[in-house]
Amino acid sequence: APPPRKERDVALVGAVARTLRSGGDVLIPTDTAGRALELLLLFEQTWRAERGLQRFPLLFTSHVPHATVEFAKSHIEWMSDDVVNAFDSKRENAFELRHARLCADAREADAVRGPKVMLASFDDLESGVARALLPRICAHNASLVLLTRRPREGSLASQLLATPTPRTLSVSVRVRVPLAGEELAAYERAQEAKEATEATEATETVDGDGADEMVEETLVEAPEGGISGANGAAGALALLAAGRSGG
Repeated sequence: APPPRKERDVALVGAVARTLRSGGDVLIPTDTAGRALELLLLFEQTWRAERGLQRFPLLFTSHVPHATVEFAKSHIEWMSDDVVNAFDSKRENAFELRHARLCADAREADAVRGPKVMLASFDDLESGVARALLPRICAHNASLVLLTRRPREGSLASQLLATPTPRTLSVSVRVRVPLAGEELAAYERAQEAKEATEATEATETVDGDGADEMVEETLVEAPEGGISGANGAAGALALLAAGRSGG
């Protein structure tokens, strides 16, 4: 049986604190709501209580962090007894964050300097902000990737738990890049030709309705490259069963 919840939380916070004090970043892949809110509340309360940790940035990073927190603020009655009682007796909303910062993408999180904690979506590392941040984390030996629940079989996160731990890990990350030069000119010519065709078709139809214009986004896939650390794929990697359902 897994250890009690309190012991797991203490172990998780302890691993995070040791990594920060050694100069490393901490990446905690998670979902965008349920488990993420539990972790966010745990670290927010820890930062309030531990003055020594307050110098380290605490980030909640996903594509919808503000909406998630606003939703949590308005649904306190569905939270734990401690959260509900604090609101009823002191009118304190646990999700009125004092220390956690909300970041909408990996670039915003990267801009925060110094050792930091990043709660980032998604927990299987197959997509999302966590996957975009992983290469940066793996580049530093002192950094830590914390998986708080056992990942889906076959996912990138599950590869980190392979035995033995892989010393290199190949990760493809899709990024949006602005078109420039001949690529931009070719795209604009194609759009103009498309609009002219749609206009011609619209005049030939009985109802006169033309097709809606679709703006195409170009995704450029970065070349695959080895990502390694002296101590393995993620420099330091830990699996702590900190979730309600222990792994």
